[in-house]
Amino acid sequence: MQKSQIKPIILHVTPSLMIGGAEKLLVDLLTAFQNHSQNQFEHQVIYFQAGPYLENLKKLKIKTYHITGLISHYDPICFWRLLKLIKKIRPKTISAMLWTANFYSRIIGKLLNISTICAIHSNHNSGNTQHDHWLKTRLDQHTLKWAHKIVVVSQEIKTKFIKPAYQLSQDQLILINNGVNLPNSLSTNLKKNHHAKQFIIGHVGRFVPIKNQQLLITALQVVKDQIPNFKTIMIGHGQLESHLKQLAHNLDLSPQIDFITTHEPEKYYPIFDCFVLPSHQEGQSIALLEAMSWRTTPIITNLTPTHDIIRHEYNGLICKPNHALDLAQAIITLYENPKLSQQLAHQAQQTVQTNFNLQLVANNYLNLY
Repeated sequence: MQKSQIKPIILHVTPSLMIGGAEKLLVDLLTAFQNHSQNQFEHQVIYFQAGPYLENLKKLKIKTYHITGLISHYDPICFWRLLKLIKKIRPKTISAMLWTANFYSRIIGKLLNISTICAIHSNHNSGNTQHDHWLKTRLDQHTLKWAHKIVVVSQEIKTKFIKPAYQLSQDQLILINNGVNLPNSLSTNLKKNHHAKQFIIGHVGRFVPIKNQQLLITALQVVKDQIPNFKTIMIGHGQLESHLKQLAHNLDLSPQIDFITTHEPEKYYPIFDCFVLPSHQEGQSIALLEAMSWRTTPIITNLTPTHDIIRHEYNGLICKPNHALDLAQAIITLYENPKLSQQLAHQAQQTVQTNFNLQLVANNYLNLY
C-alpha cells in the first residue's frame, strides 16, 4: 500500500483573526486554495489574537496555532514562542502579513534558513495614523531585506520600498493586487425595492481614526437637506463607535444612520445605492472592492485625482479629503443622476472582474509559493 504524499507546508502568520481587510483576504485566499488545481501545499495558520475569522478556518479544517506573550504579542516571550513553534513545524515557506508578523517572521526565517514572504497592505506602518512610526521604519530598514519576497498591493507602496534606505533588490518586490470573490448573482430586485423607498448610503470599515467616518456623518447634514428620504448603513466596530453614535445624535442624524456589527457585509451590499469610503489613507480596501463587485457606485476621498482602483467619473467618484461639502455633493449627484450612478457602478464591477478577481490573486500567490 502506497503511503500518501506529505505536502510541503505554507505557514501563514498573522497578528489577528479579527474583522479587517487583510484578515478577510487571508481567509478568502485559504478558501480559494482548497479547491485550486495548482495548490500542492498544506496551509497552516499561526495567529496572536483570536477573532471571528477563527471559525472560518475551523470550517476549512485548517490547522491553527495560537501564540501569546506575557503581556502582548509585542513582548519577547511571544517572539520566543513563535520561534520555537516554527522550528518545530519547519515549513517550506513562511507567509506573513501585517507589521508585527512580518517583522518576527523575517527574523525567524533568517535564523532558521526558511524562505519568508511578507505582505504589505498599506503605505504606512503605524496603523491608525497618516505617517510612519519612526521605530518601525528603522527596524524595517535593517531587516526587510531578509525577506525572500515582499508582496505589495500597489505601485505606490512598491515605489516607497525601492528607496535605497531599505536595501531591497527589484526582484524582491512583487506586486499582487488584493482580490475579492465575485457574487454569484446580483440582487437587483432587492436594490430596486429599497430604492423606491429610500436612497441607501453604505459604509463598511473599522471604527478607528484612519477610517474618518466622522467626515461622512458630517456630510450627511448637507445630504439631509437635499435628499428627503435616505438611510445610511455603517457596518463596523471599534474604539470610536460610541463617539460616532454621539456625533450622529448631536447632529440630529440618529434616525437616518444604522450602526451594524457583522462579519458578513455581503448581505448588505446589494441594497446600497452608493458606497462611501472617507478614509484618511487606504491601501486596496477589501470593503471597497466587495462593494464594487456588487455593482454599487463607490465614492472615495483621496489626496490626488489618481487612485489604485477608482478613476474619477469612470468607475466612481473621488472627493477632496476632509471636505464634507464635497463629499455631500458627490452623494447628492448620484441621487439626482441615477443613470450616471448606474454607469459608474457597471464600470466598477467590470474593474473588479478584470483586475481584482480573487481567483487571479490566488493564482499569483500559489505561483509565488
